[in-house]
Amino acid sequence: MFPHTHNPAHTSHTARLVPPPLPPTPQCVGLATAAFALELVRGRVRPGVWYPAELEAPVRASILAAAREDSFVYEVNGPHPV
Repeated sequence: MFPHTHNPAHTSHTARLVPPPLPPTPQCVGLATAAFALELVRGRVRPGVWYPAELEAPVRASILAAAREDSFVYEVNGPHPV
């Protein structure tokens, strides 16, 4: 058996970073749908069903940013485009 000696040069520290838990799937789907509808109302995307890759990069980024807010109330200023 070896005697235990403390050597600061050989001390290691481990940190575990855990992201916050994701909301439940139905909530994520609802947030994404609301964020897409927000872009639709703002006139930045045409009506229809789109794959994410079919949308322009700034629109995708805006949809993701709105969905990350985890909010259920969105405000749009100005007239409705349709």
